[in-house]
Parts: sequence; structure tokens; C-alpha cells
Amino acid sequence: MTVTATRPSAPPPPLRGPGRQAPARAARRPRKLLSIISLAVAAGLLAAGIVTPVVLGAGLAAKSVSNHFESLPTALPEPTLGRDSVILASDGSKIATLHGTENRVPVTIAQVPAIMKTAIVDIEDNRFYSHDGIDYKGLLRAALNDSNGSYSQGGSTITQQYVKNVLLYSADSAEQAAAATDKSIARKIREARLALALEERWSKSQILEGYLNIVYFGQSAYGIGAAAERYFGETVNQLTLPQSALLAGLVQSPTAYDPINHPQAALKRRAEVLRRMQQLGHLTAAQEKAAEAAPLALHPVAPPAVADPCLSSTAPFYCDW
Repeated sequence: MTVTATRPSAPPPPLRGPGRQAPARAARRPRKLLSIISLAVAAGLLAAGIVTPVVLGAGLAAKSVSNHFESLPTALPEPTLGRDSVILASDGSKIATLHGTENRVPVTIAQVPAIMKTAIVDIEDNRFYSHDGIDYKGLLRAALNDSNGSYSQGGSTITQQYVKNVLLYSADSAEQAAAATDKSIARKIREARLALALEERWSKSQILEGYLNIVYFGQSAYGIGAAAERYFGETVNQLTLPQSALLAGLVQSPTAYDPINHPQAALKRRAEVLRRMQQLGHLTAAQEKAAEAAPLALHPVAPPAVADPCLSSTAPFYCDW
């Protein structure tokens, strides 16, 4: 019997806003995005001394990149994020549990506490519920600061991060994986096109659900469900404010803020998340202070062993078959 994650459902409205979804995507989509991306690419070409004269070059570059942008693919793979498979006997008893290659426990957005959703949105993309999936300023900043054609600046929205993670997860070769993480303006624009198209098909809740299930939290924990178990030995719906802030802070750098190996760095990062939540009006000063004073209170649970599960099965030969 195989247990797999299904396509995200449409859970209750998001917390921020309050409960307000973004305006209709189609109504505000093409012109702003195309003009900003055209400007970004044209600015990058001008900075590199490639396009001259300025007026003619920028105009041609803008028209060219607008046409190119419209021709980019808009279909994003919908990966089935696997979890453990259980082999059962005819009487319902368990013969063995087959663990996947990744420690992942898919959850629905309804299972994720409101405080966890608020924490991750506040620290990663506080305009998540109002934008159309694109960080325009980041694209422009990247083009203006990287005249050599390589991208090194500019933040990504949660939608863009989800797109990047899906492309990496779905990669069938080293070349595809490299293309999903390539530090270039071209990759950023492809990612932006996919993010915009996704926002037209999925609700914000669906995107956030997908993001929380695919993003890496360190310590071999993929997705929020596995992270809650790995660090606290709890299911995701039991997460508290201090725990949520800690997990939200891990996404930026799971290794540097690893609470098991670097507890002081983790506490500092957790405080940054709490401070951001308070600045955005989602915590009172008293709530921030109390959560910041709370101990890490970790209860690490080791990820499932990768060893052959049939060795400990009640029917090893049948399991192997």
C-alpha cells in the first residue's frame, strides 16, 4: 500500500490579509511584468556596454525580451512527493515499512498552524499575499549589479522558490539540476515566467502548501512535516510559536542555523524571525519577548534508517520479493 501526496487542495483562506487572496492575476499580469523584465534585461545589456545607442538599444532589447518571455514554457511539473510505503498482509498486519530516499512527511495546509504560516511568510516573503509571484525589484537589481551576466543579487518570492525547488526535484539529469540552480539572468526569467503562470492556476494557499512540503529544513528533513518530527518529535499541527519561528528561520540556511549543531546561531536566527513578525504586526511585544526567552527545547528524532527494511520484516523473503 503506497501513501503519496496528492495535488494540493484548496484550504481555508490565508492568515495574512486577513484571509485576503491576491487580486485577480490575469487583470494585472502582462504589462507590468514585461516592462519590468524588459527594463531589467535592457539595463543589464547597457551596463555591459553591449547595447548602443541607449534609446534604440533599450527599446529593441525590451521588445525582444518581451517576445522571448511570452514564448517561454509555462507548464510546471506537479511532483508527487513520496513518503513511506507500507506492505500489509491480508489480515492487515504490517510486514514492512519501505522508506523513501528522502525523509518527507507531506501535509495539507489545513494541518499547518496559522502561526507557522505567518512565520514563514513574514521572514521569507511578507508580500506573498499581495504580489503576483514575481520580485520585480530583485530582477532589476540583479541586472543592474551584474554586468557580467551572472546573477548574484535579488530575493525570490515564495512562489519563485517553489518553482526552483520543483524544477530541482524533478530534474532527471545533472544538466537539468544545474539549469534549475544556475546563477544567471536567463534562469531567473524562466523561473519568473513559471511563477507567474502558477499564480494564475493555483491559489496562494495551494502554493504555500506546495512550498512547505518541498522546501529543505536541514538534518535530512524535507518539508515542514518531517521538520516538525525531526527537531521536536511532534506532528506539524502541534507546533508552537517558538518552534514555528525556529523552523521558519532554517529555510534561509539550514546548515548555518542548524539548532542541533549550532544552537546559538539558531537562537539568534529565531529572534530575527520573531522580531520581523512583531514589526509586521503579527505579534505583540510581550509575545515576541516571551517566545525569544523560550529554550530551544529540542527533542530530535532520527530520520528513518536507509538500511534494507526487509531484514527486520516479519516475512523477509516475501518483503524482498
